[in-house]
Amino acid sequence: MDDEVDHYFFLGLPSGKEGGHLSEKEITKAYKKKALELHPDKRPNDRNAHADILRLNASYAILKDEKAKKSFDDLMRVKREKAPRQSQQGSKRQKTMSDLEEREKATFAPDPELIAGSLSSKSQTKYDHGTARLKIAHSR
Repeated sequence: MDDEVDHYFFLGLPSGKEGGHLSEKEITKAYKKKALELHPDKRPNDRNAHADILRLNASYAILKDEKAKKSFDDLMRVKREKAPRQSQQGSKRQKTMSDLEEREKATFAPDPELIAGSLSSKSQTKYDHGTARLKIAHSR
């Protein structure tokens, strides 16, 4: 299941704090009502009918299981609390992050002239060692 799916909303239930207080009976009742509406037999010409009923079943399974429901409720609560902070700090934070990324790239980006110089000196060193070995081997 996608993390962005609000399982309460998909079942036609209230989300947020109200959703966290719903009983298993209320969730089951909403599931049955929505299942009748979304069932592929009721929508033979809809290509998404099968996917919708699978998504509904997954949402119901999450909300029916106490541990999964609690985890989902906690996740939704964190997202609700985080949204206002992000909108307040949005543009300033984005500018700061982009400036930081540019400075990091500039700091860690290799200098092309240094690379060219070091490669040529490494190549020269290898060449010198190779010729020295050949001279020694040839003199024997």
